[in-house]
Amino acid sequence: MEVSSTHNGGSYNKAVNLIYKRLMPDFKAEICGGKTLNAFQYMKYIVNSAAQTQFTFYKDNYNGFNYTLVEGLHNDVIRFKTDFDVWDKTGHKARIEYNVLLKVGFEDDHVRFGILELQQGGTCLQTGEINYSETEMQGVDNLIDDIEGLKEKPTFKMFSKIFRPASYQLIDENPNDLPRYWLSGISTTLGSVASVCQEESLKPVVYTEDQFRSWYEHFGIMWHGKTDANDTFELQLIEIKEDRLVGRVTMKLQMGTKEDADVHKWEFKFAAGISELNTWYFNKLDVLCDASIQYKDQSLINIRDIIAAQFVNELKYQNDTPWYSTVEFVRDFTKHGHVELTDCVKDTVTKTSQIDLFTKDKNTVHGTKFTKYQLDDSAVPSPAPDTYQFKLKTISEAADESSEQPVEHVHEWTFDLKWIDSIYRRGPQHVANIQVTCGYHTSNSQLAVNQRSPKKQFLSHRQW
Repeated sequence: MEVSSTHNGGSYNKAVNLIYKRLMPDFKAEICGGKTLNAFQYMKYIVNSAAQTQFTFYKDNYNGFNYTLVEGLHNDVIRFKTDFDVWDKTGHKARIEYNVLLKVGFEDDHVRFGILELQQGGTCLQTGEINYSETEMQGVDNLIDDIEGLKEKPTFKMFSKIFRPASYQLIDENPNDLPRYWLSGISTTLGSVASVCQEESLKPVVYTEDQFRSWYEHFGIMWHGKTDANDTFELQLIEIKEDRLVGRVTMKLQMGTKEDADVHKWEFKFAAGISELNTWYFNKLDVLCDASIQYKDQSLINIRDIIAAQFVNELKYQNDTPWYSTVEFVRDFTKHGHVELTDCVKDTVTKTSQIDLFTKDKNTVHGTKFTKYQLDDSAVPSPAPDTYQFKLKTISEAADESSEQPVEHVHEWTFDLKWIDSIYRRGPQHVANIQVTCGYHTSNSQLAVNQRSPKKQFLSHRQW
């Protein structure tokens, strides 16, 4: 009970420390039917979940607390079940249920029981399927037997729609775009409070309206819905009234560019009300962490492919472009739209938001057609560092080149990445500096040697 809420003060801290010491090396946990977590991941979940409840534990107050010892197990194991009520951050009473398996272990030459397995269920307001029979939810109780009927309510339909991107309504648009309509409901003026869970923080970090929009923009660069999936976005209700709606939106997303990348669940829990102008807005919004993900490590693994994909998309429909103008694609990965760019001619560094410095290539101005690129595929360090550098090579030719063996130009792009600091630190990596060499010429015969390397494949604006 003590570990259920950060509001339990010193009791919470002691409980977290005790549980950490009692988790066995091969410990595994399952939360509301989700992925199996190891000890490290479960401790992350405990911290994140405790920040979402307001329950205050008093030593002599055991109201709502139930404990059952399961008999018939071996002498070296004990299984028990317990459940109790908490008050959720949104002001709703919810139930937490534990099924715990203990096993005898040794610690400092003493025999102690350690926690081997744990299953957590109950109301499941933070993750998984909400159990409507285990809570007291306003406006929902009388509809428990007809949950599908909720989907016909105008308020539910409106919120369900704004949490779906246009691409999931208009099939001719890019299905990887995330919904954005709902961001208009975040208003600091109206009192909206938005927070994002972070790996490095014991509590969710509260963002201003602009900070949250910036975070969500970077989030959408790194994450996308699985192509052709029809269950990417799901809205579950916690409370529904004429002037108030509390719910949780689950986004099932992939990181990076690989079609077979793992799908992870992102939970957006919110409370919405109606303003004096008779418009809906978000009172509270909490983005919850998925304890099974190492965000920083996964971001570093995927950032190179994502930047390369952005580069390809920028040039996909351009057969004639000044090569220097293509650095504009990297602005999506900057913190404030600025980047330090090294001028290959003058050997100077300029911080700019309009990346138009490269007007010459060896004093020759020309339109360029990019034909190939090569991405640095060296292994990335783990754990991910705060700063990292990688290289991208491009091959281009003059757009008006008509020769059967055109002269091709090789440019090497060096990207200095920095893990977003301060309140942005759990977001994707951002580009702090770019260096682009002035380039050198090569012929098709020279390039053919590179093409035979098994690690260098042809793509559309293709990798060599």
